[in-house]
This record gives sequence, structure tokens and C-alpha cells, in this order.
Amino acid sequence: MTDPLPNKYLRRWRKLYCAFVEAERINRVSEFAALTWFHLIGTADDCGRFRAEPSRVLAKAFPHRRVAVKRVWGAIRELADVRGKGHDSGGLLVLYYNGDDLYGQL
Repeated sequence: MTDPLPNKYLRRWRKLYCAFVEAERINRVSEFAALTWFHLIGTADDCGRFRAEPSRVLAKAFPHRRVAVKRVWGAIRELADVRGKGHDSGGLLVLYYNGDDLYGQL
């Protein structure tokens, strides 16, 4: 049986994962908000952008889970509002509108 993910990729992922889980801002949010953020990484485009309407995030990030749209919106807002040390550190994501459509960027 072949390994589904070569070791070189696992090494890179472990380095990224350690950096994420040890980061100050991700540890300031609730567990569900952190889970949402990790799911958004996998569903955002190559520039980190995604449609941020809670129903779309729910469909993309949690397709097989029963989660309330209101809870997803709370996690998105929490991720946008979290601040780190220093006055120049922003949230874990930025929310913005393009016309009537709400977008987020990691």
C-alpha cells in the first residue's frame, strides 16, 4: 500500500501546524472559531479569499456537520475581531464587501 501523503509534505505540514497552534491570536478564540479558521484555510482560494456569507461558509467548511448558521457567523466575527499584542495586529481574517457580496480574506 502506498503512503497517501509523502513524508516531505508531512514535514512541511507539521511545521505549519506547529506555527498555527502556537500562535497567540488563534489561542485567543473559542475552539469552534479555531476549527472554523482551519476549515477556511482548506476552502479559501490561493490568495486566502472566500465568500463569507455564513450559509456559504457552513456549506463549504462543514458540509457533513449539523451546525447552526448563527454559530458560524459568530465564529467568523470572532476571527475578524481577535487582536494580538501590539496595536498593528489585525484579526485572523478580514471581512469586506464587493458590491452586495460579503467576502473574507485570511
